[in-house]
Amino acid sequence: ERDYTISCVNVEVESSRKTINLLKWQQEQLRNHAEDIEASKELQEAEVTFLKATLSDLSTQHYQTSSDVMTWQRNHSRAESAAKEREAELTMAILQMKEL
Repeated sequence: ERDYTISCVNVEVESSRKTINLLKWQQEQLRNHAEDIEASKELQEAEVTFLKATLSDLSTQHYQTSSDVMTWQRNHSRAESAAKEREAELTMAILQMKEL
């Protein structure tokens, strides 16, 4: 019976060793998974930073483009008014020449 008890204890010890090894392996897997999550988080933070910078650049470009369009519209209106004024002056000059 003593040998049977020793054999049972040995089986329990071996089973415990296997359980410990399995738990160590699982712990390593969890550690690796945590590292992967941290790396993914850092990558996502870098992507967010890049997207914010891109949005800022696009907003600046949009503001500049809007400003350029307004400047062009003002210049176009001035040029159009000047052309109409010059056309009126030339029409008057032609009419005056016809009267001579």
